Amino acid sequence: MTSQGTQRIRDSLIGTPLLGEGGTRFHVRELLGEGGQGWVFKANYDDPDGYWIVVKILRPEGLSRETLDRFERETKVLQMLGGAAAPNPNIVRFYDHGFHKMELYGSMLPVPFIALEYVEGPTLAMVLDQNPQGLALPRTLRMMKQVARALNTVHEHRIVHRDLKPSNIILATQHGQEIAKVTDFGLVKAPGLSAKSTATIAGATLGYAPPEQYEMGNSRVGAQTDVFSFASILYERIRGQ
Repeated sequence: MTSQGTQRIRDSLIGTPLLGEGGTRFHVRELLGEGGQGWVFKANYDDPDGYWIVVKILRPEGLSRETLDRFERETKVLQMLGGAAAPNPNIVRFYDHGFHKMELYGSMLPVPFIALEYVEGPTLAMVLDQNPQGLALPRTLRMMKQVARALNTVHEHRIVHRDLKPSNIILATQHGQEIAKVTDFGLVKAPGLSAKSTATIAGATLGYAPPEQYEMGNSRVGAQTDVFSFASILYERIRGQ
């Protein structure tokens, strides 16, 4: 498919209501970002003027077994984490998911989407880029405690994030306080998922992933894998490198 054809499909989603599995409609409003595998849109929850949420949609021309597996993993994990009586405020909230039929090569193709909490604020990676000398220790400790709480919840569910890095930590401001929210659970290792989907060499990020994450099969990947990434981020926040 040409880039113009892809853009036409992407732009046609603006104003489109997406129906989730739970029966809620999400009204797509504007493009927030895009990558090789999908688009991220700002949308309204339930009503055309409902509160803001985020919708992640896979690009129809890029659908593959790998992208679908990753998307399915993220959906299942966020459902699991969001199903608690009191969901962790330091994890981006899951609302719903579903399939939206889109035309591709003359046929209608069901494309998966996921609806998530809209968090207005920069990623930690953006903040670090603006502060190459590192961040103040009190701010660092306050924010990393929140990231630790998020990881604690994740690990209590026997889930390993496997891709913790500054770009997957969003810094929001709520009631005048800076709040860290962990996102992007597409590379998780979790119980109940097939060995094939968890035993691949994940697209880990150099500098944040421990050596065992690059081993064929990743048999040693566990909670300590996220602790290594956490420590790398903590060091970078303090030293700026």
